[in-house]
Amino acid sequence: ALASLKATVQWRAEFFEGKSIVTVGEGVAQKKLCQSCMKDPRAHCFMRVGTDAAGHHVIYSCAGAAKNKKPLDGCKHLALELERIFNGNSVPGSVVLIVNMAGLGIADCHPMTPMMCLSIFFNHYPERFAQIVLWGMPTIFLGTYSAGIKLFNPLTQSRFIVHKTHADRTRYAQAYWSSNPEMAAWLDAARRLKGTPGEFPDVSLSRQLDDKDTQAMLLRCAALTTK
Repeated sequence: ALASLKATVQWRAEFFEGKSIVTVGEGVAQKKLCQSCMKDPRAHCFMRVGTDAAGHHVIYSCAGAAKNKKPLDGCKHLALELERIFNGNSVPGSVVLIVNMAGLGIADCHPMTPMMCLSIFFNHYPERFAQIVLWGMPTIFLGTYSAGIKLFNPLTQSRFIVHKTHADRTRYAQAYWSSNPEMAAWLDAARRLKGTPGEFPDVSLSRQLDDKDTQAMLLRCAALTTK
């Protein structure tokens, strides 16, 4: 455990001081932000959209909707979002990650991406992930997923959930999201999208989300889309 802690401390010191991250503000107001998303809010799609009935933070992710396809940039963005949610990884809590595979293309299938993301998740935020819910997994990936999931221990395997049908998603939404109708409406709209770069639910739904940082980012996306 001590070795893992030391490794994480060293990783944090190096990872968050590297390229693609911008530090703004001073003192307690200081924040580290994704440089790509400061330039274009459509660069990445990994954002907190609310809290579910179990008290988990819900993060929505869609690789197809992200304009920046560089694996390291994407990993830095997701780590920054986790840092934002958990105040520098200093407060308790866990997340449910919704992974929408709509629009997944060759550019999104860099072999380093899943390896880098899972390494960050399970080496540096091991207790943060309550569930990883996969939407719309292409048939071509099912075999790879079935083989890959066996590499994890039973506890980790149980955290992955594949929604193959609309009925699967509906049952899950009714169980976990009925307590947050604004988030539920946004996610219901998101699952109907094609996953093209910069594509998000209607801005009227984004305005109802309770996460002000996510709301501001989505409003910036909407402003660029309507130009």
